[in-house]
Amino acid sequence: MDSDIYLLISTEEAAQRLGLCVSSFYQGLSSGRIGPTGVKIGKRRLFDPEELAAWVKAGCPCRRQWMAMKGNGP
Repeated sequence: MDSDIYLLISTEEAAQRLGLCVSSFYQGLSSGRIGPTGVKIGKRRLFDPEELAAWVKAGCPCRRQWMAMKGNGP
């Protein structure tokens, strides 16, 4: 297996890494307070741990600001 390949993490692990309970994490996703939206594969939403780390390093901006910072904003 290539050592440069990383895995996406579950919503539960993303919440844990941010120090949140899962319900607070889902609330943050719904309200836009959590910037990264992850990717939906089947019925699961998975997150890039590198994007989560970059979002935290950027000061945890709201989704609108985060998407603009990434160049995906309006």
